[in-house]
Amino acid sequence: MAILKLNNTTVVTETNGVASIASTVKFPAGHIIQTVSFTSTAGTSSTNSQTLQRDTSFSGTINNVLANSYVLILTSYEAFVGSHGGTFQQQLSHSFGIFRDTTNIFEAASDVFYSNPVTGGSIYGQMPIFFHYLDQSPATGTNVYYNGIRSHTSNYYTSIRGGATPRFITLFEIAQ
Repeated sequence: MAILKLNNTTVVTETNGVASIASTVKFPAGHIIQTVSFTSTAGTSSTNSQTLQRDTSFSGTINNVLANSYVLILTSYEAFVGSHGGTFQQQLSHSFGIFRDTTNIFEAASDVFYSNPVTGGSIYGQMPIFFHYLDQSPATGTNVYYNGIRSHTSNYYTSIRGGATPRFITLFEIAQ
């Protein structure tokens, strides 16, 4: 076992080739403490709810978050929106967001995707969605992040696709 001390204060200990930083070590503000990244092509989530819903088919987890840290969330995925035909179509309006565990921490403006067709037929749209969001109040310990989806008009649906295009969540713990 090796111990690295600074002014008689333990900074790092090493046991069997594994170094551990002492819990008393303070990182400078803005310093990235840890980074984790998740990718998936599995699962698709859809909703026609007019309330932001968690996409529970894919998530990103960051463990051992220190008190007073922030978590920067980078997420990207392919969204698919649509409605089924009729003689008149109402506005097609959808939004997306981010959940920490079961709490909605961010929802984009209500019209991330907006279309107002005036006559019949089905209408569909596909688009890439990218969010960068700084969670300034994550829990100390473990935080699980999910994407959110919402359809603003009943009988219309919004999907996060997982089959053809990979989905990404990258989480950075940042010292404050």
